[in-house]
Amino acid sequence: RFPNNPDYWLKLAQTYEINGQRKAAAGDEEAAKPFWTQALEVYRQALGNWSTRLEFIDGYARMSGATGDIDAGVRAYESAAANPEVASN
Repeated sequence: RFPNNPDYWLKLAQTYEINGQRKAAAGDEEAAKPFWTQALEVYRQALGNWSTRLEFIDGYARMSGATGDIDAGVRAYESAAANPEVASN
């Protein structure tokens, strides 16, 4: 398990996301999905600890869309916009 440091979590999620993007760019969307699903899970867990960090909100929304749940991504952005702590960042 990662230390209680948001930067570690962000880098892990981004690593999964980038690997998924590479698979998709090579024309293998099906091979990309497990990476995006893992990135989504890391972003979800990170939001449990750092719910006002825009990079986690954005990553969660992006990976929600990539894995087919666009509504979850929209809800994440709407929730962030309604949160004064996020809006002030």
